[in-house]
Amino acid sequence: MKEFLSNLQGEMEGKNRLVALGEFFIEMQKYEEAQDHYEHLIDGDLLKAPIHWAQCHLGLAKILHLKGNYNLAEENLEKALNYLLEDERRSEDPLISECYNELGSIYKEIENYPLAFEFYEKALRMKNNCAST
Repeated sequence: MKEFLSNLQGEMEGKNRLVALGEFFIEMQKYEEAQDHYEHLIDGDLLKAPIHWAQCHLGLAKILHLKGNYNLAEENLEKALNYLLEDERRSEDPLISECYNELGSIYKEIENYPLAFEFYEKALRMKNNCAST
């Protein structure tokens, strides 16, 4: 149990505990609980920092994508990107690459291959920029 708690602490370092709980639900494949949790955070206006809002919308988008709700997933990814891109200090945040990759996956699912390619390419460029800094 001590080892589990130690690993949990390490994974949560630098993360908002409320957002991290949603990530744990996803890891446990408890998607309904994760969706309810993220929606509660958003609807209850329970987050303060823009990065936490971005993480929350990204998590919700991943769940919606898994459920085939591509339009809502796309909307949440756009919200996450808006939070990330409004802060110049986060211009090379790895979450941006993750959002672009998720958008690429959505566009691939709906067979919009040119847009899928565009976002996969953006994700790769972003990831390479993050790795070089």
